[in-house]
Amino acid sequence: MVIRIHIYLILVLAYMFAIQNIENFMCLYLFVIMHEISHMLVAIILKMNVYEIELLPIGVNAKYTGKISNFKELLISLAGPIASFLFALMFENETFKLMNLSIAIFNLMPIRPFDGGKILENFFCILFGKKTANKILRFLSKISLNLLLLLAIISLIFLKNYYLIILTIYMICIIKEEAENTRFNAIINYLQMD
Repeated sequence: MVIRIHIYLILVLAYMFAIQNIENFMCLYLFVIMHEISHMLVAIILKMNVYEIELLPIGVNAKYTGKISNFKELLISLAGPIASFLFALMFENETFKLMNLSIAIFNLMPIRPFDGGKILENFFCILFGKKTANKILRFLSKISLNLLLLLAIISLIFLKNYYLIILTIYMICIIKEEAENTRFNAIINYLQMD
């Protein structure tokens, strides 16, 4: 298994160190790793092979080999948010509770590649098929991103909070990259058909 560290994570760590907030960030990141380990444990139970882990500034991304059914991906995607909610219940420390609740809620946004997007995509694929699922998810993603962008702008103007706007821009970049990879994979699959 390969572990990669995204360059932006190093920049975020340097920034958090500079503003003397490294302890809170590292604590939050530890809970993010615990969230991701929950995904990996379920994947391993379902006989998936985890071949790469990438540490990102807003989380951890694990990659699996092998064909994965919608039902298996649905179970794997549900594991992280459920674990984060359980961690929030386990801790008496209010900061730890809030961190885990934030991780769970953030990950449940109906935007792919986040857990909420994967959960809805796979659930809708099971019910309606892939084409309809993708249409519904694109619609929900656009609404969610616009609401998040509006919240980020309000936060920036009234609270002078730059973090949410930077996070939103980063998320838009991730989503764009995910869409390009999906299109590229669709072209490759089409070319490989006999």
